[in-house]
Parts: sequence; structure tokens; C-alpha cells
Amino acid sequence: MGFDLNIGKLTNKTVIPPEYSKDKVADNPYDVKTKPKLQIDGKIGNFKQSPCPEMGDCWLLAGSVALADTKKGAEIIKNSIFQDQHGNVNVMLQGVGKTYSFSPEEIDYAYGEGRTSSGDDDVKVIELAVAKKNKESMEEIKTKLDKNELGFDIDVSSLEAGLKAPLDGGRGISAFDILTDNHSDFIHSYNGMLKKDPSLAHKAQIKNQQVTNFLNAKEKYHDRFALTVGFVSDKGDMVRGHEFAVKRVDKKHVFLVNPWDTSKKVRITRKEFMKNYSEISVCDLDYRRSKDDGI
Repeated sequence: MGFDLNIGKLTNKTVIPPEYSKDKVADNPYDVKTKPKLQIDGKIGNFKQSPCPEMGDCWLLAGSVALADTKKGAEIIKNSIFQDQHGNVNVMLQGVGKTYSFSPEEIDYAYGEGRTSSGDDDVKVIELAVAKKNKESMEEIKTKLDKNELGFDIDVSSLEAGLKAPLDGGRGISAFDILTDNHSDFIHSYNGMLKKDPSLAHKAQIKNQQVTNFLNAKEKYHDRFALTVGFVSDKGDMVRGHEFAVKRVDKKHVFLVNPWDTSKKVRITRKEFMKNYSEISVCDLDYRRSKDDGI
């Protein structure tokens, strides 16, 4: 489980790649005698999500891929990552106005510990920067809690868990709000709830129409919208409780990218999508976030 800063409580159980085994723990490849060679270009290349149970950051990875698949989103990412003259990598999180710096050794060591994905180095530094930002936010909450200055109730055990695993648990909208200063939306479905409570049918219809509108908008204005989706089903290539990036939409299909392995693309019908989605996050890259939106 993980601590979601947006809701202040434990999120659903982390979904990890099926090939993960607790009996198989890779040795840390970090060698202080060898300076790692990074390939930083400000672009999101192929990667595989870390199989460690504490790295439930599919929300961040899916959000990054969804942004990178649009012209404006790709530009945001490219302008957010740069190396200085010493080889250190700086990551500017535009949504929160903070910049974090990491040495090649730090990045390599974090990868060896399973605290980043494998593959593209730009993705690794995004993970490290957001983890550091989340940990700072939770430490601030904990300090206020210790001083009785928080002003609202909070699950202390989940906060402690979040400090140990700062990327475990979140939604695509969280990634959009951290990585950009653009407006974003979140829609949850009533799929899977109608059998128990048929009275939700009207609300479900409204939600489904909103999602349909966003899919149509993605199809027509691909570079304006970045989308991620979670599912209630494990049918086919779908994974319950796991976030996917929406790569492309056409009249009949939705094309997805699974952070477990971004080199493999997933295609499902629109009908399957609408029947099985649990939530979608949308970032409108044509509109900046207003002061009232918060993060």
C-alpha cells in the first residue's frame, strides 16, 4: 500500500509485474570506482517499471508517457531535465516549482536498489525527483502533526509507510499536477458497482458520457490532451488497480502503454475500455492551472 498525498490515506494494494519474486533480489550494480554514463536527452524512451513492491509508481510512469506522447507534453519534459557542467542531472518539477539535482552515482545507486525503473535514464531522474518531493511533503506533514498544528485527521501508519515508499500510490492526475502547471481532471467510474447498487445507473451514465467526450477529444486533438487510465478488470491485457498511458484513440480502439514494459503496446476496443475503466486522468495542455485548482 502507499500514501496518496491527495487524499491523505492508504491507497489500494500495489500491483507489481508478475515476474517479480521475493527470492530474486538483484545485487546493486553500483561501483564507486566506475562513473556511470548517463544518456540524458529530455525524452522518454522505453523502460520497465521496477518490480519492487515498494515502487508502486505506475501512476507517475503512465503520466510521464502520456505527456511525452504529445508535442506540448514532450516539450515540457525536455525543458524540465538538463545536465550541468559537472554531469549532475537537474529536474525541474514545473507543477510545484521545485528543482532537484542528482549525481550520476546517486542515480545508478538508486537503480541498483530498485528505486527506479530500468531503461531510459530520463525516467529514472523523474522518479527520483518526485520521490524526493513527496518525501519532503510528508515530512512537513509529520512535523506539523508532531506539533499538533496539522488541523485535520490523518492515518499515521500510512504516513510512516509513505515516508519509506514515497512513490507507492497515486493517480495519473497527481503526475500531471507535479510535472506540469496545466489544468487536469479526474473521473472515476461506477463500473463494478451497479450490480450492488442499481440506483447508481444515472450517475454512471453521466460519468461514462464524460469519459466518452474525453476519448473523442483525444482522437480529434491528440496533442492537446494527455490521458491515463486504471481498470477494474484483469481481462486480456488489462490489469486491475494498475495505471496505463493512453497513447492513441481512434473510432473503434484505444491504444495503451503499460509501464511494466513500454516497448509493448496494448490495443483494446472502445467498448472494452468503457466497460472496464475504473478511473481516468486528463491533462489539458492548452490551459494553465488556475490558483483555485491547487495540486
